[in-house]
Amino acid sequence: MAVVTLGTGIGGGIVLGGKIWHGMNGMAGEYGHVTLEPEGVPCGCGNRGCAERYASASAILRMAKEAIAAGEAPALAKAASSDPEFGAQVDL
Repeated sequence: MAVVTLGTGIGGGIVLGGKIWHGMNGMAGEYGHVTLEPEGVPCGCGNRGCAERYASASAILRMAKEAIAAGEAPALAKAASSDPEFGAQVDL
């Protein structure tokens, strides 16, 4: 059985023969740290281009902040500034 979780990051686990499979380096099921882009965005794990840097709630927030800061998303900037809950997450 394999389980994938998606939230602020990407996680998961693998169960083989009724036992959690840790893998050779204890990273089995760490789907969020699969490299998608070798020269990509730095990750907290020390790698670059990990899946969770592109496909998680934290990644969406990061990309929104970057787009607003670069002036590439005026409608998003307007929405963020007019909605206290959203704006607090984007740190305007």
